[in-house]
Amino acid sequence: MNECENKFQEWLDHKKLPYLFIEQSPESFATFFRNITKRPDYLIVLPSIVLIAVDTKERKLHESYENYILDEKEEIIKLTSFQRIFRIPVWFAISNKESAYRTWYWISLTEILEKVPTKKSKKSGERFRAINIKDCITIGWDDGFEKLFKF
Repeated sequence: MNECENKFQEWLDHKKLPYLFIEQSPESFATFFRNITKRPDYLIVLPSIVLIAVDTKERKLHESYENYILDEKEEIIKLTSFQRIFRIPVWFAISNKESAYRTWYWISLTEILEKVPTKKSKKSGERFRAINIKDCITIGWDDGFEKLFKF
């Protein structure tokens, strides 16, 4: 478990939310799924008995663009496969050391697929998506989880 996952788990415990941490070692995942999908870090049962999958990301905010970068191939495409195969909505929860992991920026994979265009890195040629902080739902240490589902 990395620091970001550990801090997210502390946050979930603070919220008293039921969750399951998904162990990430290759041996704990069927060979069938390798190179097709990746696992999110957590399954969380929300108070309304909704099950969501959450992939935590430690990302530094690119201040000039006000965005976070997610890799298209290793994060977006593989988690899209997970969402389709298991029929569980996937969310990203993004934070960093600068905020002491006290603020999490949430965005659903579905929203990313629908609203955030794919870009190509001039440096590496790899595809990515730039997630603008304004498109995220901000949930602080003392905020309620219901912010995810307000319309």
